[in-house]
Amino acid sequence: MGKISDPEMELLAANWKAHLHPFPSLSKLVPGEIEDEELEEISDFHANLVEWDGYNAGLVSRVMKGQSLKLSGFSLNPEPSLGAKIDQLLSRYPKHSALFLAYKKEYNEMLEMVELASKINERR
Repeated sequence: MGKISDPEMELLAANWKAHLHPFPSLSKLVPGEIEDEELEEISDFHANLVEWDGYNAGLVSRVMKGQSLKLSGFSLNPEPSLGAKIDQLLSRYPKHSALFLAYKKEYNEMLEMVELASKINERR
C-alpha cells in the first residue's frame, strides 16, 4: 500500500470544492424555446450526465475519506462517450452552445477528479 502524497489529496479536495455548485440548468442556459426533437435528446443527455456525475461524486467522496474502492465492488467511471456526445450535440445544435459548453465544463471537472481519485485509490 503506497503512501498518498498530500498534494494529490489537496488537489482532489480543491477540485471537489470547486465542483460543488448547482448543475447547469436547461432553462437558464438555453435562449428561447427548445424544439420538441431537440428537447428529448437534450433532456436524455442531461439526465445521463447528472447520473454519471452523481455516481462518480459519491465514489470520489469515499476516496477523499480514505476508503478504498477495491473491495466495495464499485469503480470510478470516466465514460468517454459522454464527452464525445457533448461534442456531437454542440455541432448539431450550435444555438444551444452555452448549454453544451457548460456541460463540457462539468464533464471535464468530474473527469479530472475521476482520474485523480483512481490514481489515489490504486495506491491504497
